[in-house]
Amino acid sequence: MTPYEIEVMLWYNSRCEDHEHMSSNPPIWRPTIDKFLRDGLLQTCNASVTDTCYAITDKGLAYIDHLCAVQVPICKWVQP
Repeated sequence: MTPYEIEVMLWYNSRCEDHEHMSSNPPIWRPTIDKFLRDGLLQTCNASVTDTCYAITDKGLAYIDHLCAVQVPICKWVQP
């Protein structure tokens, strides 16, 4: 996953509004959203129930949990 894709996933994990790029629509936006919908990380929302177009799924939440569990790399001295 690219840094941009991670940022979009974190956005939908932490906010109850659509990503700011939805209105500016940069070239990377549509392929990213299509991939997340296809992979089941995001879902479309019912416009009559919510003001947002996309929401994170349980699978997307599990992915965020895995991202948060990644340890910070450390330097380890070993014998060559």
